[in-house]
Formats: sequence, structure tokens, C-alpha cells
Amino acid sequence: MRDNYLTLLAIVLILSTIIQSSYIIIKIQEVRQIPIAGKAASSSTGLIKLCIGGMSPENMTTNCPNRTREGVEIYCEVNASDPDGGNLTFYYSGTEPFLNVTSDGNITIKTYNGSLETPPLLEKYQNMLGNHSPLLVASKPSICGDIWTGLSLHLEIYDENDVPYLTQSLPDRTIPLSTTVLLFRLDDYFDDPERQTLSYTHSPSPSIVLTILGSSDVLAYTNSCASENVVFTGTDPGSLSADSNSVTITPDCGDASAEEGETTQTSSGDGGGGVESPCVSDWYCDPWTKCTPNGTTTKRCIDKNACNPDNFIYEIEEECGYIPPPECEEFWECTEWEPCQPDNTQTRECTELNGCDTQENKPPTIQECVYNPTCTDGVQNQGETGIDCGGPCLPCSEVQVPGVIQEQKTIISSLLLLIILILISLLMVYKYFHKQINAAVVKMLLTITEKRAKRILLSEKDKKYLLEKLLEVEKGINNKNLNKKVMDTSVICREYFSKIFKVSLTLTKKQLEEYISHLRIKEPLSSIFLSFYDKISVVETKKIRMYKTDLLILIEELREIIHQTSRFKEEDIGKEIKEITIEKKDKPVVKIKKQIYNTYIAMHFNKLEVSKNKYSEIINIYEEFSERLKAKFYKDLERLFNEIKYLVSINQ
Repeated sequence: MRDNYLTLLAIVLILSTIIQSSYIIIKIQEVRQIPIAGKAASSSTGLIKLCIGGMSPENMTTNCPNRTREGVEIYCEVNASDPDGGNLTFYYSGTEPFLNVTSDGNITIKTYNGSLETPPLLEKYQNMLGNHSPLLVASKPSICGDIWTGLSLHLEIYDENDVPYLTQSLPDRTIPLSTTVLLFRLDDYFDDPERQTLSYTHSPSPSIVLTILGSSDVLAYTNSCASENVVFTGTDPGSLSADSNSVTITPDCGDASAEEGETTQTSSGDGGGGVESPCVSDWYCDPWTKCTPNGTTTKRCIDKNACNPDNFIYEIEEECGYIPPPECEEFWECTEWEPCQPDNTQTRECTELNGCDTQENKPPTIQECVYNPTCTDGVQNQGETGIDCGGPCLPCSEVQVPGVIQEQKTIISSLLLLIILILISLLMVYKYFHKQINAAVVKMLLTITEKRAKRILLSEKDKKYLLEKLLEVEKGINNKNLNKKVMDTSVICREYFSKIFKVSLTLTKKQLEEYISHLRIKEPLSSIFLSFYDKISVVETKKIRMYKTDLLILIEELREIIHQTSRFKEEDIGKEIKEITIEKKDKPVVKIKKQIYNTYIAMHFNKLEVSKNKYSEIINIYEEFSERLKAKFYKDLERLFNEIKYLVSINQ
């Protein structure tokens, strides 16, 4: 109703504007020129004031520098002379926060904000960097107003590289034997005044293997009981560096000589007080890759315990000696030349049989030739009057073209009108019955699928192992351990792919696509695998915020994928599973998440019709979403559709 009032108001405003404009145009045509008469035309007298002031200030100079670094305080002055011998007042025109000018011409330049620190930190001066041109002014009063002269102060403030520094001392560490552990992250102890990224090295440690990852995490491993004193060095891109204090790394060899009440500092925190066992990483690494021509080799490592959830997959790079492959001798095999074409060329195909991946000695595949025209080559040549007829060929036949039958315009108009009425009727029906129509269409799409045999990709042993791991993750989920539970579940998801394809946990999407092709996994199961891998990657990189319901959906989806790729029985679930109750007060986003969870529960027990009905309800909720929310749920719903479709096809 409110929209109708607004529309009516807009129409009234437009009509009133048109009427007023028309009236003004008509009245303008009636304007007449009337000569000025009366008092306005009579002569009058006025008072003119002439102001003769003094001369402007001159010889304005300054001894301020034109260039200075950040984080300094400079004193200089501006001078000028008055030809009339008076006193001048100085100031500057501008808003530069680093400049102060006193009335007698003394200038202070402070290229920092707040207090002066050594070294100067980037946030103290970043807004000052660059070129500035404030206007210095020398002024004096006169009866005509102030008379002034200006001088531009051209000043460049540049950033000079400062040495990195240690923000706090690195704590000593005690590490277990024969286990790789995370000692600390060096970025928590080093900093750079310009906030540049630092690279790190360490002093020799013969009995302890130390690895500094790209994230500045320090990993340690030893099978010796010898302690080491290590100094770490942080270097900025300008080759300036700072050293840490000497850190003592002591292997835990079961020495019971510590006095009663004495404890060993093993916290992986920020060096404060507190006795806490470090997170013990369980690293798995792929073999080193082949040495590249630029002299480097890499390998990917994954921490199964996710001690650092933000960085538990690393790629380590080392230098190596590149040995170029032996030269390959090309061996080409070519087909016979094709017949000569009307453009006087002929071609052939050539194949290199030694797999050299070079074409330096490839034989020619096209050459010139002399074409002999015929009466069947589809080209008008050799004096033909038509294509392949006339001249030396058979005479061209005459083709009679029947006349065009003109349709009556009334018939066409009637058909168009009928089509328009049908479309309008369909739109009206869909507007009022779209939920029922959507449900029917979804059920039809999920039902129309070809019967296929179930692919058993997971062994009985691996199925039992993965389901037991899921049961372990589900115990005691709360807000405090939610992030840890999410990372544990993502590792189990990677283990699922690892056990199916017999590969490492660091499987990439490109490798997954190759294994799917090798095992001839067809649609829709291939799309399910690729889409589920994408979801795992998003979860691992924390590109979406995970709530408890999201984690439960992830667990049940993996359980259902295990169901669809193994000899799965209801008792394999190992616990009683109930649907989540959907409340009337729940927001649409919460409702759709709960319904997705309930759909997976129905699928575990092969309740196909229930699964189809729940998916139809999900689509009806999804249709009410904004485009932004639709984009958030689209991939999950597309994958759920494929999973139901696959479940239907293997249970027909």
C-alpha cells in the first residue's frame, strides 16, 4: 500500500513540474523592454576612498634543508626585509603536522609523531613520507590590510633503512628425543622498524637439527643428549641484521638429577612464566622433488597434530646440484603426402618417436605442388561457367525456384499474442505455486538417474579406522576447542583421500584430478570428490568462519561419503544419531544448516524419499536468500544434490 502512495505522489510531482514549466515559458514570451525612468535615471554623487599602502616585504630566504630522513628534529629559520623599516610577522600556510613556524621566523621540523624513539617506528612517521611544499609567509600590517610575501619550502622526507631489533629475549627450551617439535615463532621475538619481512638464520648446532620455515616457525629434532647454545639472526631485505640472545636447547634424556621443586621450562608461549608441555608435532614429508635447472629442490610437509593451525603445511626449499638430462636424438616418421589442393599445396603428418619434446629437425609438413583441376573439385576453374559445370564440364542445369508464400499478418500476430498469454499464465502459476513446483522438479531430477554399481574404494580396515577417528573428534565439542576440532576433522578428510588413492596427506587438487581420471571415477562421484576437496582447502585456510553446526555438517558429510564408497552398514556408525530440531524462531541461515545436517542423517540410513523431501525444503529456503547468501551456500547445495543423486543411482 505504501508503494502505491509513493507512485501516486511521484506522478503528482511530475505533472505539477510540467504545468509550472509551461507557465514560466509562456510568461517569458510576454516580457517587454521598459526604459529606465525616474530617480533611477537621475544623476547622483558618490564617495571614492583611495588607499596608498607600504611596500611588500622582500629578500625572503630560508636555511632549512630540502631533504631529510624520518625520525629527526631540525631547527632552521626564515628571514625577510621590510623596505619601510617595520617589523615582519612570519607564519606558514598549510596543514603539515611536522612543521612549526614562530612569528619571529624560527622553524622546527619534527619528522615523527608523538615521542621520538630510536629506531623510529614506521607508524610514527608513515603519513609524512614524500614531497611537501608548505608556503612560508612574511607579513606586515597596513591601512589597506596586511601586505605579505610568500616562499615555498620544498622538503622531501625519506625513509632510511634501520637495523632490525629484538623485542624480547628468546626462552631456553627442553625438547624430547627423536621427535620433531615446534620451538617458537621468531616473528614473535624480532621486529623491523620499517615493518619489512625478515629472513632468519641460526648459528651451528651439530647435535640438533634446526629448521626455520617460511612462517618463521623453528622446528627442532635430535636423537642425542647433548645440549646446544644457539643464536638466531634476523635480516631485513636491505641486509641489516640483529642477533638474539644465546638460547640453550636441552634434550630430555630422562635426567632425574633436578632438585626437588625444580621444573623445566618447555612452554611454547612468549617466554613468560608458566610450565606447559610443548605441542609435539607429528610431521610427514613427501620425498624431495627433482633438482630444477635453477638449482633448487622442494618437499611438502604436514603436521598431523596441527600444533600451529594457521601453518601446518609447509613447503621447504634447499639448494641442489642440477644435472642436465642427456641430449635427445629426434626420430621423425611421416605419412604420405596428401593429394594436391586447389591452392597448389599439399600436406602430411609427422610424429617424433623418441619423445624428445623438441622440433629442431622436424621435416616439412607442407609443400607446393601443381594442381590439376577437375569437374568434381567444387571450384569454378578451367573455363567453367558455374561450379563444376559449363566449359569443359557438363552443361549447367537450370533450377526453378518456387515463389514465396506470404503468411497473413493476422495469423502471426495471433500466435504471438497467444504465446505471450501462455507465458504470463505460467509466470502467475509459478508465483503462487513455486514451492510446490520446485519440490516436484527437484524430486524429478533426483529420480531421473541411470542405475550404476557402487564403487568400493575404501577397504574394511580403512573404513573402520576413519569412522572411529570421527567418533573421537565428536566427543566434547565446545567453543574453546572448536578450532582444534575443525583442524582434526580436516586432517581426517585428507586421510580419507590418502587411503583411497594410496598417496600422501599433502595431495594437491591437480594430483586428485589425475587419480580420479586414472581410476575412471565418473560423474557424479568425481564432482563430489573435487568439490569436497575444495571445501577442505577453504576450512584449512580459515577462509570461512566455522561454527559448531558447520563442524557437525562437515563430520556427517565425510561419514556419508565413506558410506557411499565402502561396504557400509548402519551399525558402522557406532552411535545413536538424531536429527537437529528446527525451531520457528531460527533464522533462515540456521534453518538451512540444520536441514542440511538432517539430510545427511537420512542418507546414512538410505532413506531416499526423506532425503529428497528435505532437499526440496532446503531449496525453498535457499530461494528467499540474497545473492550474497546464495553464493555462500551454492557449492554445498550442489555437492549435496550430487551426493543424493549418486545414492539414488546405487540403490535402484
